[in-house]
Amino acid sequence: MTHNGFDFNRDQKRRDKLFGIQEPKTDYVSYRGLDVKTLKILLDENFADPDERQNEAPSVEEFYDFLSEYPEFTVHGYTIGLERDDYRVSIEGGEGEAKSDQALQAFIDRFKYADEFEVEVSDDRYCYCWYD
Repeated sequence: MTHNGFDFNRDQKRRDKLFGIQEPKTDYVSYRGLDVKTLKILLDENFADPDERQNEAPSVEEFYDFLSEYPEFTVHGYTIGLERDDYRVSIEGGEGEAKSDQALQAFIDRFKYADEFEVEVSDDRYCYCWYD
C-alpha cells in the first residue's frame, strides 16, 4: 500500500504485535511508551514512514534520531488500520525522565514549541510533549 509515496508494509498483524495490540483494529488505536528499539523495527520493516509527521510535529525520523541519542525517552501516538485509506503509524509526541542535564536541555530545545509541553525540574526530571 502506498500513501504519500511511501510503500507501507501491510502485515498489520505483525505491526500490531510490535505495539502489543491484542485485537486487530481497523481504525484508530493510540499507544504510549514506544521505545527506540521498537521504532527502529517499525522503520526497518516499512511500518512507519520516516517522513510522516503529525501536523507541526517533528517527523518520525526526527523522533527516531532524538530517541537514538536519548533512549530514556519514548514516543506516543496512534496507528491507523488497513481498512482505511490512510493506514499508517503516527507520532504525536514524546516523554520520559531525562537522565542528564544534557538530555533535559535537548528535550527542551527540540520540543519546546509543542502544543503541550511540560518539564518537571525535580528529582525525576519528567518531560512531556504533544503535538495536536
